[in-house]
Amino acid sequence: MKKLKTICPLVPTSQYGNPPLIAAPAHEWQTLLTILMQVQNIKTAVVGKNRRTVISLDMRLYQLAKKLQMTCQDLRHILLRPGELHIMMAQLRTIGAFIENSGLDMYWVESDLYGPSTVKQILGGNHEKRGEAAHTVTLQALFSLYQEAFFVRHPALRTIIKKSANRLSDACKKGDKQDITAKQEELAQTITSTVLASKMEHFDADHEDSPLFKFTRRYMAMVMEMMTFIRAVRTGDWDLHLEALQLFVKYVFAHDMLNYARMIPVYLAEMEMVKETDPEIYQQEFQKGNWVVNKNARVASCAVGADHALEHVNRSMKVSAGLIETSDDQDDDSEEDEDDE
Repeated sequence: MKKLKTICPLVPTSQYGNPPLIAAPAHEWQTLLTILMQVQNIKTAVVGKNRRTVISLDMRLYQLAKKLQMTCQDLRHILLRPGELHIMMAQLRTIGAFIENSGLDMYWVESDLYGPSTVKQILGGNHEKRGEAAHTVTLQALFSLYQEAFFVRHPALRTIIKKSANRLSDACKKGDKQDITAKQEELAQTITSTVLASKMEHFDADHEDSPLFKFTRRYMAMVMEMMTFIRAVRTGDWDLHLEALQLFVKYVFAHDMLNYARMIPVYLAEMEMVKETDPEIYQQEFQKGNWVVNKNARVASCAVGADHALEHVNRSMKVSAGLIETSDDQDDDSEEDEDDE
């Protein structure tokens, strides 16, 4: 995996707004075709005809849109992408399927971390924030146990790593970016010089006969790969986004997430070709972080996917009673018409 940046650069602030509303189901072919053509017209009016349109959709609509694109020559200029929020929810469902009835979900309930109904939502991938928090807390607890067992075998290594880690912690408390970068590089050099990764591999290999150990390490790897994907989105790191998604896709196949198993490899292959087919979009948009939505010009690592940003817009319209009030008015009018008849 590529080397991660210590200080994440700020993603350009995005301009976004409410899309035109169409009173029709989004999954119908004619509705989806209308939406794609309208988005293309908006893009043409803003940046001209010679640029491809990049559209993010949830997986169901992405599947349908790809089928439309394969059969309609007029849509070949559109670049389709599955939304990051829905990919992350699929990752949560995949991890949930892996650990369901394993005991980890029971620990969440027995420790009063979450209630039974919330645990069910987390395993089903229906609660993004709580799912992320639950797996992060569990990962930290498992890593603490793993480190204790690992450093029992390598006591001298514990002292060396602890000194470098403490210096990095002190630098983070002071908040000096240059000092943080220097201490992080120092810790990375310490890890490399002590051959820590190789020793961890040998430690894991010595416990291959333990089913519980193998299950725990696999769960930890799945969560870390999901967190890498989340980091890529929040920092707008395009190359890390593709690499993290490629790492996780094997679990999608293993747990029969059929729609994602079919479409994610297609998406990854198409995005790899963008370097040659659309170098301007690759260099000016994707590499500069313009594939995510960032609403904060001062705080790094807070960007979200386009589908996630659209959910924020939908919520704002519902909170202000815009959409709900409109639907209620339509229902009231229809009831009045029936009464009149």
